[in-house]
Amino acid sequence: MTDTALRDAANLGQPERPGSAFAPFLRFCRCIVSRYERWLQRQDLAELDDHLLRDIGISPNDVARECAKPFWRR
Repeated sequence: MTDTALRDAANLGQPERPGSAFAPFLRFCRCIVSRYERWLQRQDLAELDDHLLRDIGISPNDVARECAKPFWRR
């Protein structure tokens, strides 16, 4: 499933209305999608080699610290 498909599934094609009965469910879906995307980004970061890390100005220690975080932490 692509990132776009995940976002579309979380949005369900409708904007959230404050009085909607589905508002808590939509918030839950968005939370799950954002945490999954964060996990994917950390996996991608862990796969970068030293040359690419130098290009973007991140040290291997920074990568290790970021990848050690649980998926629910920003």
